[in-house]
Amino acid sequence: SFCGVNGEKALEPGRDIVWELDGRKTYAITWDLLCEREYLGTLLSSSYFVGSLVALLTCSTLYDKFGRLRVAQIAQLGTMVLTAMLAVPYNIWYFMAVRCLSGGFLFATITGYHVLTVEFLPTKWKGAGMTLVMSQWVGGNLSLVLI
Repeated sequence: SFCGVNGEKALEPGRDIVWELDGRKTYAITWDLLCEREYLGTLLSSSYFVGSLVALLTCSTLYDKFGRLRVAQIAQLGTMVLTAMLAVPYNIWYFMAVRCLSGGFLFATITGYHVLTVEFLPTKWKGAGMTLVMSQWVGGNLSLVLI
């Protein structure tokens, strides 16, 4: 924890926390999540799953009304746009809202392609098809780490 005694900051992000990467200095970004506002960190990680839960409750209706492929493609496009928006957060509340939407769009993408894979691939190719669908999710998360 970065918190000191009685809620006073022990370390100052951007001043005390510096990494050297290939000769360049990189400073920690301060979200003001320290000490007295530590609860925001928990809300931030939960917001993604709230979006997934909302998508869980609404996706089947959307799939039936507009078609699985169309909803999954729109959700995939939305996931790409929201991921780019997450790279330049304005503040913690913006980041939390976009993260919630991102969780919903990603859930809609994965479940849509999952169902399409199960329905349309021949039995002997379903395992490989599901591996390909899930590799999209893994590849997306790995790309976020590398960016």
